[in-house]
Amino acid sequence: MPSRDIKLLSTTATLVVNKDFSDELIRIFLKKVKEVHKRKSLFEAENQFPNINNIEIDMNEEAFRYFTYGDTFLEKIFPYWIASNLDRLKILLIPLLTLMIPLFKGVFPLYRWSIRSKIYRWYDEVQDLDLSLEGLSKEELVEKLKELEKLKQEIKEETKVPLSYMGEYYDLIMHLELIISKVNIKISSN
Repeated sequence: MPSRDIKLLSTTATLVVNKDFSDELIRIFLKKVKEVHKRKSLFEAENQFPNINNIEIDMNEEAFRYFTYGDTFLEKIFPYWIASNLDRLKILLIPLLTLMIPLFKGVFPLYRWSIRSKIYRWYDEVQDLDLSLEGLSKEELVEKLKELEKLKQEIKEETKVPLSYMGEYYDLIMHLELIISKVNIKISSN
């Protein structure tokens, strides 16, 4: 080692590939070359090789982009294979969003319908019981009252709805209570 810094004259190493070489492979290759040569050595400073200084031949567009901007946002977060696939998928993003908007518009009414159907499916039974009350004897009314109480308990156990639909749930319970009170009045009047 010389006792003082001496400037040396030497050739510059250049990486060259064929024009048909894949842009993705160029990016991976440059990434690995930078990783291997990033440390300082006897003849080079840290991160000195590879670089875009003193290039006399046409530079590949992808290589220039890599040297200028470095890793893409996705490559900083994900491994290269995931980042490159996500980068390719961005072309499909606009058509995908175009398809998703009508689907989202349909999801909310479908959700609303599914929650309401949990409540409204009981109304058939409630209506059948209500219509069957006419012209019954006291013993038959007592049996119908037991059926109504059993139905009310079954509804409470099986029907779970979000808070925003509790008004409709309590309407169902209120209608059932109305029929129960109607039966109780008929029983007490007989």
